[in-house]
Amino acid sequence: MRVFVSYARRSGRHLRQVREFCEFLLTLHIDIRFDEFAGLERRDWSLWSIREVLAADFVLVIASTAYRARAEEVLPAGSGDGVPGEAAFLRDRLAYDRATWQRKILPVVLPGGRVDEIPLFLTPYSSTRYEVTAFTPDGAALLLAALGLVTGST
Repeated sequence: MRVFVSYARRSGRHLRQVREFCEFLLTLHIDIRFDEFAGLERRDWSLWSIREVLAADFVLVIASTAYRARAEEVLPAGSGDGVPGEAAFLRDRLAYDRATWQRKILPVVLPGGRVDEIPLFLTPYSSTRYEVTAFTPDGAALLLAALGLVTGST
């Protein structure tokens, strides 16, 4: 299974947490597409993310205040990473084929995060969200079930 991780580079602490989450998913033999794992060669990151989203079985949108602000374009142009472009592309996929993409785009709240950090286009209160309490099979049981994984603890 191939999973693309969309997140905002909010802070060193948040980036470390997202990296730790991705490393946990790797231990479950999930093919993680995370920019930190993509190598050092020069590339067009917007094209890379479009290709990865289209090839992914699932897209995990990691909730954070920075992701929501960038996805909803409340920050000035040029402030930050590729979130505005990725979020626009994800919104487009939802508009194109909501039934398929709502199943594939999963909002994830990591430990210490909040539901209100999920971008509004992902309908955080009226649609399923995945609150991970720990980077363990038990702490991520609902997300792992949504990904079609059965662990010894679920």
